[in-house]
Amino acid sequence: MIRSRYWLIFILVVIIFFTRLLIFNKDAVGFWADESRYPLLIANLDEAYKLGNYLLPLKQLFNIDARPGAGLFYYPPAFLELQNPNIPFALSYNLIINSLLLILVFFIVKKIQNLKAAIVTTLILTFSIAPLIYIRHTLPYDLALLLLLIGLFLYVYFQKSLLFGLFAGLSFLTYPSYYYYLIPIPFILILYNRSLKSALHFIIGISLIIITTQFLSVSIGSSTSYLQSLKDQSGGVTAIQQGDYMPAASYIGEYILAVDGYWNLLLILIIFPGIFLIKSRKKILFFAIYLMLVLLILETFSHILQKHVLFGRTVRPLYLLTLGFSGLLLERVFSKRIYSFALGIILIITFLNHLPRFLAYKSLIYPAQFKQTARSYLDVKYDKYEIEDTLFVNYWDSENPDPELVWHFFKGGESGKYYTMNAVQTFPYFGNFNMDEFCKNEVLLKEPHIQYIFQPYQFEGYKKVMREKMEKDPLYYQLIYCKI
Repeated sequence: MIRSRYWLIFILVVIIFFTRLLIFNKDAVGFWADESRYPLLIANLDEAYKLGNYLLPLKQLFNIDARPGAGLFYYPPAFLELQNPNIPFALSYNLIINSLLLILVFFIVKKIQNLKAAIVTTLILTFSIAPLIYIRHTLPYDLALLLLLIGLFLYVYFQKSLLFGLFAGLSFLTYPSYYYYLIPIPFILILYNRSLKSALHFIIGISLIIITTQFLSVSIGSSTSYLQSLKDQSGGVTAIQQGDYMPAASYIGEYILAVDGYWNLLLILIIFPGIFLIKSRKKILFFAIYLMLVLLILETFSHILQKHVLFGRTVRPLYLLTLGFSGLLLERVFSKRIYSFALGIILIITFLNHLPRFLAYKSLIYPAQFKQTARSYLDVKYDKYEIEDTLFVNYWDSENPDPELVWHFFKGGESGKYYTMNAVQTFPYFGNFNMDEFCKNEVLLKEPHIQYIFQPYQFEGYKKVMREKMEKDPLYYQLIYCKI
């Protein structure tokens, strides 16, 4: 029996790791503008080595938009890439981080419930596109969640609430917009333990991290203090530029449908009757209270106070927590007579729902790949040619366009030249540009843009009107030739 358990865990780890490995795509790196922070880390290390100023990388941590933790933890792969520029160490790093996330989920659920619940919950999360979205990009969102889960793991297994707080603080340093998920934790610790001690230790842990970071930022003479950079960053972007101040529940519902479809939405809706069907409710109810508090905070800041625009990256943890919660409930709802059969059917349907989405994500063509294809196409036909990259989408069809984002002038295409169109991240989007105004052209290659094919990408900054426009007027990469 013990050996079979080890085999089950081993198979689960293999599934987690290889599903992540299968979507490895080095050409996706740099697609998002926020990924520009990672090359800066490599540049910092290079400059420090050339100048002999070995404090420079530490100073520069406080110039990463209130994300010093992201810089600190991404310095190791940045150092390796400085030595070997052709090897994408950051993506391997992301793969390990993402795999560890789910492995930690397994062990945490195993501790608070049982082995079967851990397997079911972890598989439901594994068969979701949501955890996979940022593996291909040098962004700190998975890393911030991993740090928080490490703290939770230490608390669940060893009752170390101070360490939980320290790791929660590191998570906050890595991506501060996850503060929504930190605020209710002390309250839940008080309710669960019926004591202030754990909550105080947790708060002290976070405070120590923030105070130490502020002290370091001032003492090493960085250009800005940590708290000042946090204050500057808290202003964030406005709904005029990115996203909407819409109800959080509505936004999350749209996000779930875009990421995993109606089946996963159904799995989450099962929670409501499921809570009333189980007998022992203590742990389940505390988990439910926590999720409700997080949703309330999101709703308050995003819709009521209109202080924070929702993104896919900020609602994703709540979605994954809720999806995992449904796994916990399902394991406890069914009677022993139909237990294995019912859970088996649910996992099979979950896998079948996931598979086509996984394959579609795996086969995405990123801008860098389309540019390579365009050059290969021209290389076959011509020894010499001129090719330029262009971005042409319609910025004018918004009811209230931001003046800074509207093009007042553009240069027409030159006859006899080739242009790749929209082989970049596009923002904002209000429809395709009429290329006849650019030049008399011939379309040589055309591929659907990833922001059209992969809808979760549309939740990273697009307003709802932009997502709707993308459905009506799809975006494409194109290679065109401007005729004489």
